[in-house]
Amino acid sequence: MLGNQPQKPVIPDLGMLRRTRLRSLPIHKIGHPRRVPFITFTNYIMELKEYQTIIEKTAVYPKEIGLAYCALGLTGEAGEVAEKIKKLYRDDQSLANNIRLGHIFEANKKAYSEFRENVKKEVGDVIWYCTALANELGLTLEEILQANYDKLIKRRETGTLHGSGDDREEVKRFETS
Repeated sequence: MLGNQPQKPVIPDLGMLRRTRLRSLPIHKIGHPRRVPFITFTNYIMELKEYQTIIEKTAVYPKEIGLAYCALGLTGEAGEVAEKIKKLYRDDQSLANNIRLGHIFEANKKAYSEFRENVKKEVGDVIWYCTALANELGLTLEEILQANYDKLIKRRETGTLHGSGDDREEVKRFETS
């Protein structure tokens, strides 16, 4: 560490997290000088590059069909997210309406919490497959997010956030010419 600059946190590898679950781990390895009984992902903010590296290490599938495997896995996991939401509307319309309206009452906090946890797990799987797909294409999450941000800003500026089609800003410009 140079001067008063804080040291950048280093993400521990998944194996180390698994091995240290029941023992104390020196937190200075992730930028904090004391010991705690258990490391969680809340002790630091993971950078996109770090997450992408972890996904490379956990991606166990036939590499010769990696692109198709990731695309199909992404579709399947997105379907599971939709399935959780569909079942919420089918099985607990009262909770679904309260969520839609932004009203969570004491009586349904437990059901809401369970629903959120289930969806969180599935969204995590969606993000895993998105990241694995990016890795297959040699793209970084940073460049994907930046390109998406730039696209949305351009659409906001051209008044084409609503509508359909990938090139809707160009279509609108052509139509108004």
